[in-house]
Amino acid sequence: MQVLVFSDTHLTKKFEPKRYLFLKNLIQQADRVVINGDFWEASLISLKEFTASPWKKLFPLLKAKKAIYLYGNHDHQQLATNEIREFSLKQADHYQFKLGGRTYHIRHGDTLEEPHLFENSYWLRYLYETLKNIYLKIGIRLFGEKFMRQSKFFNNHIKNYYSEVRKQAILVTGHSHSQVNEPQNNYINTGFINFGIAQYLLIDEQGFHLYSRRY
Repeated sequence: MQVLVFSDTHLTKKFEPKRYLFLKNLIQQADRVVINGDFWEASLISLKEFTASPWKKLFPLLKAKKAIYLYGNHDHQQLATNEIREFSLKQADHYQFKLGGRTYHIRHGDTLEEPHLFENSYWLRYLYETLKNIYLKIGIRLFGEKFMRQSKFFNNHIKNYYSEVRKQAILVTGHSHSQVNEPQNNYINTGFINFGIAQYLLIDEQGFHLYSRRY
């Protein structure tokens, strides 16, 4: 049994063949898939548009793996409509399971997120997300994966907020876009899959394996 956990793809109207092929191959190798939030970018595409886009070619693969979809802060539950069932069997804010004698508690990790600065303005939110993506893309091109470590302080907030969870299970989150493995603290952040960098988690009976590579 191999469980794939990934988050923070932030898929938009722009279809990216290289990223699609990477996700397709990654999903196919797993027995079960957990999408841990921010699968699609609500500031740049609606759920209806997303499920009608070329990204829908991933949906049969996800359904075949009985994908579990956990809400993030960019694709939160209030935006969920019936279309969400096109790519997931179950939807929730967290998911917990046991495998290989270990308990894993998976959630996006945005509990401490403040309301969006432009919550009531679609166009300002659109502009903000577009400029942010340009900033991240340039930063990663110049400095590579280490550029995302600038947001690692979010991991400490998440880890401390869920300290009670970590007493009983290994906490697995996304949200910060900063991959981390702290076995001493029962904490994993899977990172992100975007801008040519793919970070994800595979769990099996022997344990877990974090990956970070280019696509």
